[in-house]
Amino acid sequence: MRNVLILALIAMFAFSCGQKKTGSTEKVATDSTKVTQLTLKVVGMVADTSEVAVENSIKALPGVVDVNATFADSTVLVSFNPDSTNLDAISKAITEKGFKVKTDQKTATGPNAAPVEKPKTKK
Repeated sequence: MRNVLILALIAMFAFSCGQKKTGSTEKVATDSTKVTQLTLKVVGMVADTSEVAVENSIKALPGVVDVNATFADSTVLVSFNPDSTNLDAISKAITEKGFKVKTDQKTATGPNAAPVEKPKTKK
């Protein structure tokens, strides 16, 4: 009886390992050559809860690979696939949580990083 139980468990394990997941909520892996990193200055983050709110709102966007918000220096580092999301969508996700993105404090890096335009000042 014990041997039958062990064989049944092994068979169930082997069967479940071979199954494809359907309806999975996992994010699709992005092509690492298309990942852009963007650092934003965000006004209004005052505690760890602010960091979590900002990170969760950005993580919900398609194509976001990683997010790291730090209230101590008011920055948010976002790694994302520019084919799936963009700066406007990321900024909107932040402002919808009640924070403000400083438009003159954006920097982008990566193989597909487009220059981030800074507002023109009048002389």
